[in-house]
Amino acid sequence: MDLVDEILHFILQRRMFSAGDRVVVAVSGGPDSVALLDVLFQLKERLGIELHVAHLNHRLRGAQSEADAEFVRQLASRLGIDATVEQRDVSEFIRKQGISPEEGARDVRYRFLQEVAQRIGATKIATAHNLDDQAETVLFRLLRGAGRRGLSGIPPVRDRHFVRPLLGTSRKQIEEYLARRGLSFRCDSSNADISYARNKIRHQLLPLLREEYNPDVATTLARTAEILRSEDDFLDEQTALSFSSIVKQKTERKIVLDIDRFLDYHICLRRRVLRNILRDFLGREDYPEFSQVEELIRLADSESGWVQIAPEIRAQRFSNLLIIKNGKVSPFQRKVGIPAEVRIPQLGAQISTQVLTAGQAGEEIRPHTIIAQRGWQAVSQTASFDMDCICGGLQIRNRRPGDSFRPLGLNGHKKVKDLLIDRKVPRILRDEIPILTDQEKIVWVVGIEINALCKVTSGTQRILKVHFQQAETDSATEVIKDGNQK
Repeated sequence: MDLVDEILHFILQRRMFSAGDRVVVAVSGGPDSVALLDVLFQLKERLGIELHVAHLNHRLRGAQSEADAEFVRQLASRLGIDATVEQRDVSEFIRKQGISPEEGARDVRYRFLQEVAQRIGATKIATAHNLDDQAETVLFRLLRGAGRRGLSGIPPVRDRHFVRPLLGTSRKQIEEYLARRGLSFRCDSSNADISYARNKIRHQLLPLLREEYNPDVATTLARTAEILRSEDDFLDEQTALSFSSIVKQKTERKIVLDIDRFLDYHICLRRRVLRNILRDFLGREDYPEFSQVEELIRLADSESGWVQIAPEIRAQRFSNLLIIKNGKVSPFQRKVGIPAEVRIPQLGAQISTQVLTAGQAGEEIRPHTIIAQRGWQAVSQTASFDMDCICGGLQIRNRRPGDSFRPLGLNGHKKVKDLLIDRKVPRILRDEIPILTDQEKIVWVVGIEINALCKVTSGTQRILKVHFQQAETDSATEVIKDGNQK
């Protein structure tokens, strides 16, 4: 089987393309990307795909970068393939973000590829990662202390639209293919700079391992990555099942876990659940640090306490719960009409009101009672009030220092702060308990208690029904961001 057929088999086995796919091919002008473009050009009819070349000039190597861009333009032109060749000021991006040149170039390049794909309506983006890149990645991550996911290396298919057709092909095979085909390519001088860790692994560590330990070490490492990746996929499924059984509440800003159920799981799944939560909150490509996950593990094992995981992420062990919260609720105050439906972006919630006559309400609302799922854990809260006890308009706002009112069941006033303590609302969540007021008083500490002065009685003629709803989100998600691009 020749190399093109081997690559075709690799593509089909991993279902990289579907007939009709429009594919953006990332072409730097280097040997790997030139080989990728040539192979896909030969296979495009058999695969039923259309190709579009994309090249980004990073403006990091002056005239060399300009020459690379021109080379790719001419290459695409000779093949009769449309091309997008653009440039970005990567140096400025790196300066603003405070990241390494490698990381900055990678981030800008991937954004560019996604922009091109969206612009032309492409369904796939093909990059030229090869078997040796896979080995380098595994070693690079191993030396940095990665776990199973990091050691699973570069996935052949990521996010359903990034594909790596050459991932099973060695650099030596690519070089031999280019020579047989008489294909020219560009050489990036920065690839020889061993001040970069990845280049040091490529030019020093891997050759040493080949010579002294295993001549086929790249294949061995790639095979190990494949095994770990399949096991990691299985563990992802188990993690999702674990999460669904231990989560008591999940909104955009917080997650509440059942500690007893959480501790029943193996430490491996506990770590993965917490890592997924942190990654979802951090909203970045990097994995949470091991130390951050371990802080949460220790907190879950303790009887009570707080930890600050990141500038915006805090966690509290409260009773049988582990509460992880992202950010604080910013001050808000919004008018609530009657009837009306009002969104509260600061809480990711909405509040609605309606007025019913006692006859309309019927048996749904009896005197001296409210319809409510009491307790701060409930995402949905409904309460009813005597409309004729409401003075002026309504508004909903944050709790303020000194807030007090007359809770149902008490003769005197009570500070809201003390009420939240008595009702065992965790300190970490007290800033997100909203307060519904009229022009004179607190009407409802939402989800906790109504004002006794506003209760429904046998003499109530008009009933104000208020419904508060926080937006629930799906189970914790994890987006695997591959850190290596060509």
